[in-house]
Amino acid sequence: MASWRAIETIAFHQISGGSIEEVENAMLAEKYILLLETIRSMTERSPAYADGAPKVISTSPHVPVQLPGARAK
Repeated sequence: MASWRAIETIAFHQISGGSIEEVENAMLAEKYILLLETIRSMTERSPAYADGAPKVISTSPHVPVQLPGARAK
């Protein structure tokens, strides 16, 4: 059974008229650009400190923890 990548490559090859290697390279380049755009958009949206380090903001509710042997206040 053919993989999705093979089917996608053959279909794109038939539409574009380029060689299989050219089609595979173009598809790989497109996926790489999409990855870079995703990473860039994620870093632009997240808050950061002045030195560029990301601020980690927890959205989980606070759960009080009582350690064994500790007295309750």
